[in-house]
Amino acid sequence: MAKTEQLSLLTVEDVVTSSLARWGIYSDNGVGKTTLISTIPRNKKVLVVSADQENVKPLRGHQDHIRVYKMSRWDELDDILRLLQSKQNPFDVCVFDTWSRIQGLCINHIVGYELV
Repeated sequence: MAKTEQLSLLTVEDVVTSSLARWGIYSDNGVGKTTLISTIPRNKKVLVVSADQENVKPLRGHQDHIRVYKMSRWDELDDILRLLQSKQNPFDVCVFDTWSRIQGLCINHIVGYELV
């Protein structure tokens, strides 16, 4: 174990350099992660990337600022990332709901058939 005097301890202000948040939220099914997405302020344009049959019902009634893209193949991620990096990107926020299902699409892509 490292001694405290050998650690390089920084303040939060020393570390925070980005104007964007990058969060990963993990919890059991049905506890409200998608509902949390629906609380993003309406002045932000939100892209929710969802996979296959993932439930997006909590986002109903938010069509004025939330758009959903249903991914069904891993290689669609390239197009999504290209859009987000482009000057034509209309979104302020991008949420991957749920990342574990999207990882399943990656596994399917690697093995060459629908394993997950």
